[in-house]
Amino acid sequence: MVDGVQKNQATYQALKDLIPQISSYPGRSFIIIPKIQRGGRVSSLNAGLSRASGEVFLALDGDTSFDNQMVYRSVLHFQNDNVVAVTGPMRVRNAKKSLATRLQSLEYMLSLQVGKLGLTNMNVINNIPGAFGIFRKSFLQQIGGWNTGTAEDLDLTLRIKQYQGRHPQLRFEYEPGAVSHTDAPETFSDFLRQRLRWDGDLWYIYAHKHRHGISASIMGWGNFLFILWYGILFQIVMPFTIVFYTIYMAITQPLPFFLASMVLVYLFYFCLILVQFVLYLSVLSDRKWEDCSALLVLPIYPLFLFIARLWSAVALLNQMFNKGHLDSAMAPWWVLKKGK
Repeated sequence: MVDGVQKNQATYQALKDLIPQISSYPGRSFIIIPKIQRGGRVSSLNAGLSRASGEVFLALDGDTSFDNQMVYRSVLHFQNDNVVAVTGPMRVRNAKKSLATRLQSLEYMLSLQVGKLGLTNMNVINNIPGAFGIFRKSFLQQIGGWNTGTAEDLDLTLRIKQYQGRHPQLRFEYEPGAVSHTDAPETFSDFLRQRLRWDGDLWYIYAHKHRHGISASIMGWGNFLFILWYGILFQIVMPFTIVFYTIYMAITQPLPFFLASMVLVYLFYFCLILVQFVLYLSVLSDRKWEDCSALLVLPIYPLFLFIARLWSAVALLNQMFNKGHLDSAMAPWWVLKKGK
């Protein structure tokens, strides 16, 4: 899929150059779909879905790479007719590039890998990421594919959960052996710009696009309670709570008491993260020696999370008052506007 081929001739030519190489593999075909007008990520995904001939549909970012056994390990889950989507661990390919990438690599280990594995066992996974989502094609077509707007991965996940409320036998799966690799922002300024979009889109999705769909009667009690806890309380309410409480403590309490309180909070979270990291290394990690390097940034990781939470409040405010999702480069402005 070449989105906006007239202005993206270099990509189009690079794909055409691959045709002789791929044609030498038996049982494989390579179809290039040149889209004259740029429509954005959702437009490209739906165009690919309309042309796909197999039963398993892989929605992957162009800059995401994978371990060799990814496809095999993922598609095995679709032998269960109730499985509609599969994802796996995402690792930071450029983890050693800078302090920012090392911290994000640790975040991917503890939040994306550990969190998704636990949530999948309860069948309430928070999100099938856009960079690495594998779906049953017939089910995707049944619910209409992807929808216009930003945060298309969270939007699709919530729509599946709403369908799941009427068909509770449907399942998401997390495959630990299907490993993907992606590049994380290498500077803190790029990281903050990325999270301005990611975290701001949460308000756009929860408070606007799906405000009528988040209910127990539509998505079932399990998914509903999970969205209230993780989506609303943890991702929307908590950043503002942290901001207001920190400001309140700084204003109302003596400086020594305030600083001592912050140190105690830091120590609590550091111990919690240390235990979580040790459990991750001993139980989940398939690259233990490589992952041990994250110990170097473990002492400052709680501070990184604290700053990320404060910035999340800024991103949410930017979406509330400035419609930040319209500034996304994921699609032309006229496409994003239709996604309201």
